[in-house]
Amino acid sequence: MDSPSEGLAQFGSTKRESLLVLKRTGQSDLQTWSDRLGVSRMAIHRHAKELEGRGLVERFPVRQAAGRPRLALR
Repeated sequence: MDSPSEGLAQFGSTKRESLLVLKRTGQSDLQTWSDRLGVSRMAIHRHAKELEGRGLVERFPVRQAAGRPRLALR
């Protein structure tokens, strides 16, 4: 069986860093994730969609006082 670090080797550096950030924080909204990694929200959205497709993260809406709900990951 592969070790977790061997499993991460298939991803580029941004996806690996993304997974490590989520592991440390537990969950994060896409804007915070974008700011922390220094990449656009669209790039984060694409990474999140791919990682969710592989069953590694889960996207869910976070309600705010006003406006559209923000997407977050866990």
